[in-house]
Amino acid sequence: MSKLAACGSVLFLLVGCASAEEDAEPAPSERNAQMQVVPLQHAAAAELAAELGMLLREARVVADQRTNSLIISAETEAALAEVLELIEDLDVKAPD
Repeated sequence: MSKLAACGSVLFLLVGCASAEEDAEPAPSERNAQMQVVPLQHAAAAELAAELGMLLREARVVADQRTNSLIISAETEAALAEVLELIEDLDVKAPD
């Protein structure tokens, strides 16, 4: 599977299936949704996604284990910034 196809599949899972009413106006949170892929240097994507999933309410974090990256979907830019700051704080080398 190509990287583009894999990303498309993940995005489909994050966004969900289209509703039966195609003319329905999207919810406000969907209009302003922010997405970003964050490659990790030290932390394991699956473990960090699970930890963040328990803490966050305005964002969703999914692990891409193949690339050791996190795919973040946040309701607002502020929520995305908060998640990115948490990831930066947690993606550190473990002490020896």
